[in-house]
Amino acid sequence: MNEYLVSLAQEYLDLIDKLGSGMFSREDMSELDKQRQTTHYQLCDVLKVPHSHAFDMYSKAVEIVNRSGKGERSWENY
Repeated sequence: MNEYLVSLAQEYLDLIDKLGSGMFSREDMSELDKQRQTTHYQLCDVLKVPHSHAFDMYSKAVEIVNRSGKGERSWENY
């Protein structure tokens, strides 16, 4: 599996985990969300999915990470 794709998927999931943790200031949350959006668009580009397309990137990222053998993620984390 494409290492870049797996890395982006893991980063995307990590950012969502951080956003949901409640441990960051409003300013930090804004910056994390910008990073998440950028990573989302990068994943769209690699997956050849239009940015405007309604797509469940979280589920796709979980699938990518799980299929890579680099760890096990659950949809329940979301």
